[in-house]
Amino acid sequence: MVSGSELYQGTRRSGAHGALPLLLVVEDFEELYELYSDFLAGAGYAVEGTNNGVEAVAEARRLIPNLILMDLALPRMNGWEAIQLLKNDSATHGIPIIALTGHVQARFAELARQAGADVVLLKPCPLNHLLGEIERLIGHGAPARSI
Repeated sequence: MVSGSELYQGTRRSGAHGALPLLLVVEDFEELYELYSDFLAGAGYAVEGTNNGVEAVAEARRLIPNLILMDLALPRMNGWEAIQLLKNDSATHGIPIIALTGHVQARFAELARQAGADVVLLKPCPLNHLLGEIERLIGHGAPARSI
């Protein structure tokens, strides 16, 4: 795990993603971030990442990604709070958010939906299922958002 203020070095850095759809992956376990990042880069997406809710909100506002993958159990600010902030912000409210959680209790998924998550997936989530949800939300080969 990296320190709470360190941003992961994504597959592509911001500004260099060109026509690729940009995904922001928020995951505090570096191994999972790398798994998602490598898989999604191979599927044709640019990936940026961070490991806590505070940085997630800041990076989403800075990058305006096409979609956010948000772990719910995060340091500094949990994913529920980060989702709620992003969905209440005029600059980021339209960004689709997939919440990822290891919590098996149904109330955690319901809280994520109430916060504004578009989809809630239980970890470990099969990568092809995750990819299918991304493509359903933003379309396959969706153009990158203008910054």
